[in-house]
Amino acid sequence: MKPAVNSPVTHLNSLDGLRAIAALLVLFTHGLSAHLWTGYNVSSIGVAVFFSLSGFLMGYLYLEKKPDAQAVKNYLISRFSRIAPAYLFTIIIAFIIYNYVDHQFIYNIDQHNIVRHLLFSGNVSVFWSIPPEVQFYMFFIFIWLAFFQYKQGSFNMVMLVAVAIFFMLLVRNHVPGTTLPSKIHFFALGCAAGVLRKRVSINPSWWLNVVQAAAFLGLIIYGTYLVSVHDYRYPYAIFHYALLTAITVFILSYQTGFTQCVLANRLLMAIGQWSFSLYLSHEAVMYCMTHYVHGLPRPLMAVGTVMLALTLSWLMYALIEIPTQAALKRRLIRK
Repeated sequence: MKPAVNSPVTHLNSLDGLRAIAALLVLFTHGLSAHLWTGYNVSSIGVAVFFSLSGFLMGYLYLEKKPDAQAVKNYLISRFSRIAPAYLFTIIIAFIIYNYVDHQFIYNIDQHNIVRHLLFSGNVSVFWSIPPEVQFYMFFIFIWLAFFQYKQGSFNMVMLVAVAIFFMLLVRNHVPGTTLPSKIHFFALGCAAGVLRKRVSINPSWWLNVVQAAAFLGLIIYGTYLVSVHDYRYPYAIFHYALLTAITVFILSYQTGFTQCVLANRLLMAIGQWSFSLYLSHEAVMYCMTHYVHGLPRPLMAVGTVMLALTLSWLMYALIEIPTQAALKRRLIRK
């Protein structure tokens, strides 16, 4: 008998690879603006996957735990230490470059918006996606409490959270993209997929490989179709694309030959680990390459830009993300 593919693990390797794909889709899109290559704006596909993955991992890692004071404190420290070091480092460096080195720098962080960005509420360039992410981290605590009370037979908090989510769904297309309601469908459906993944056992088989391949390709192809017919914002606006993204993340979380080969290979897993730093820094790399490096053929410029972006993201991950995360958790988290 083959073992179930949802054996009790906290790290799902295939999702590292999926995170890498999401980051590379965003990088590809910004390469269009830098005239490094041609194609469609598929950044919304990548960011949608990021949002859905965040919800999925919250549901998978936390919803089955008891949300006592210490657990919630540890959760907040883990989330803060995950995004704050690389993000705040990037914001501060961008502020210095824009104000004292290059006033045309693509991350135009100045004295008028620096505070908003330091408080995780800015909207310059790629930083627009950070506010809804941080807002979901806070809202998830209420989801966590509601789920725990539901398991205890109480429905008061469940009703309050359900009403809040329903209201956010109603107004999602009428609020700024930097607010949680505008992306709540991705986070909430991802969260539901995560807790379902914790409970559902599927044995590896040939049909699961086929379904995974179809879901992976379908998400990208359908997303590309949507942006080609409408615009790059359209996938954010429609509920069924959020549902498709959550289902795809759920299906791809199971370890099979397909996910092992396509997503859980060493290269994509490594890029997936660096993906947050890659997301934060790649546009700055493109700006510097196109403004300060001249005379290179476009193919060589494209390859050089990608390699430099990956190298910088690896350095940020190794020198900033990992040491700072470890230090914060060591000092603040109590087992």
